[in-house]
Amino acid sequence: MPLELNDFIRYLQNKKILIAGFGREGQSSFNFLHKHLNNEQIFLADKSAEPFKGIPENFPISNIFHGHEYLEKADEFDLILKTPGIPMTEFTANIKDDDKVTSQTELFLQYFRARVIGITGTKGKSTTSSLIHHILKETGHNSILAGNIGSPIFDYLDKHNGIFVLELSSHQLEHCRFSPHISVLLNIFPEHLDHYKSFEDYAEAKWQIALHQNKADILILPNELYQCAAAKKDLKAKVQVFDTQRLKLDGINSISFGENSVFYRDNNGESIICSNYKKIQLKGKHNRLNMGAAFLVAEVYGLNDNEIMKAMYSFEPLPHRLEFLGQFKGIEFYNDSIATIPEACIAALESIPKCDSLILGGFNRGIAYEELVQYLISSNVSNLILMGEVGQILKNTLRKYNHHKKVFDAYNIQEAVEMAYKHTKEGKACLLSPAASSYDQFKNFEDRGEQYKAAVRDLGA
Repeated sequence: MPLELNDFIRYLQNKKILIAGFGREGQSSFNFLHKHLNNEQIFLADKSAEPFKGIPENFPISNIFHGHEYLEKADEFDLILKTPGIPMTEFTANIKDDDKVTSQTELFLQYFRARVIGITGTKGKSTTSSLIHHILKETGHNSILAGNIGSPIFDYLDKHNGIFVLELSSHQLEHCRFSPHISVLLNIFPEHLDHYKSFEDYAEAKWQIALHQNKADILILPNELYQCAAAKKDLKAKVQVFDTQRLKLDGINSISFGENSVFYRDNNGESIICSNYKKIQLKGKHNRLNMGAAFLVAEVYGLNDNEIMKAMYSFEPLPHRLEFLGQFKGIEFYNDSIATIPEACIAALESIPKCDSLILGGFNRGIAYEELVQYLISSNVSNLILMGEVGQILKNTLRKYNHHKKVFDAYNIQEAVEMAYKHTKEGKACLLSPAASSYDQFKNFEDRGEQYKAAVRDLGA
């Protein structure tokens, strides 16, 4: 058993522990604790009784709390493992000491951070995390991908003794008092404003990935964030920077992924990296930034340029992220259902200049859309097919301007695709890039993307 795991289990022993929230992560925490601790130490709490149906028969019913007052006895415990979906405000009335509230992510980073590459950002974190994991696996490193993508971290504690590549959400990071050894902060755009009081609070949650690092750690971030953060944040880690423009920063390793050239700079000077962009399946400026971040991580592990680029060539884009579905009835269809903010929609349009019809809209979370509307008016898109409450916000904003766009209302994804087939010019493209959350009509963005794909293929048959 690895030393860190021994230390971690020793820390948990003799503690009275409450798992607050019994979804996927809560169940993962239970499985680990149930294996290593006595039943008398473990207690479970969730508003709903439904998740507890799979609990082992020998687990005491008296240790399970559910209903409206499921956190009423929270102060009786030595340690509370909070799942990301439960806001801290739910504990304030029931506990005197916030320090006893922790999470899988925080405990994991406290004991295993030396083996962790953590990736966060408003957009691109799943692609970048998967790309880093792919590069490491392709070059013989013992790596697993977990966190906000794949399985919860505790599922691997007894099985994995190598590198952990963790995708980390703002909810996982916001109360974290530890940071990974290698941290990647991709970008920060307005998002989740239905959960946070302000954009500043959301941004601060993202910055937790870096604020608890030390001088032996590494922080990888875009030049834009580095320039604005250097004077404001107490960054102790060694900083490395990526961009799409050629960089020259004194004493800082940097990489620039341009349209046709890659430049890497370290203490030995600048080198031009041989690359064949036709072999790279990730498209768009935003993905060049993601590749830059992944390249810098790979450099930390001593990989050479050829090894890194070869692995990048073999990486296949994740579903629902500028996913090319094929050509149907002379129209190219793309699925970018992951695009839940305006900036992601703009990035997708920049990547597909032949887009003639754009399907967008969905659940309203209080995000501003003025900049997106102005971009759409100046774009080459002819047809705007709008859905949900955000679709109506966009429609009302568009009325303030003189424009020549055709604007259509669609009440479901099937109707939106029917309109795309009817109005998109042959030889052009239709793009689903909603710039909004999916939770009005769909389970999640994956569900929205799958329904879109099915409608495209059914109507294009």
